[in-house]
Amino acid sequence: MSEQSAPPQPPPQARLAQMATGFILSRLVYTAASLGIADLLASSPKSAGEMATPTGCDAMSLARFMRTLTNFGILTLGDDGRFSLTPLGEPLRSDVPGSVRGSIMTMAGQWSWKTWEAFPSTVKTGKPAFDMVFEMPVFDWLAQHPDEAQRFSETMVTVHGAEPPAVAAAYDFSSCDVIVDVGGASGNLLGHVLAKYP
Repeated sequence: MSEQSAPPQPPPQARLAQMATGFILSRLVYTAASLGIADLLASSPKSAGEMATPTGCDAMSLARFMRTLTNFGILTLGDDGRFSLTPLGEPLRSDVPGSVRGSIMTMAGQWSWKTWEAFPSTVKTGKPAFDMVFEMPVFDWLAQHPDEAQRFSETMVTVHGAEPPAVAAAYDFSSCDVIVDVGGASGNLLGHVLAKYP
């Protein structure tokens, strides 16, 4: 049996440049999520012209943007000039199981963006970037921004979705009379525990 060799890696300079420009892809995916591109394409392929009004975008700029998304496998462009979702783009829909739209709006959103922009100051000072930018801790800020807090909770469920059932399965809670999930937000973890130990 012949050994398959690993695909060649780009040179270090190219890999570092790719890492440095990763924010561009993040902003592309965020923009697609914030405009609701996937929801608009859920029922049928559409041209950028058809999507300009519902997204509030300039049709030509939107067409260029959507063509860019085809380069990353999120959309496809048909010969008729209409765009369609790919399997990779499907979880950007807000109405499907496993949707990551809310998570992307949180992880690549403005408040996260501003926090990461200040990250070099955290390395220099040891102070949390979020606190420096918003002049308060993150959970205090979320308490004042309920829409963002809701998205943050959805993000935690998405990111940590496999953990609550694993915790409920791994630990015997049967001897507990009271269980408190401190900072439980959506109650996802507590829900799994209570489902197994009513």
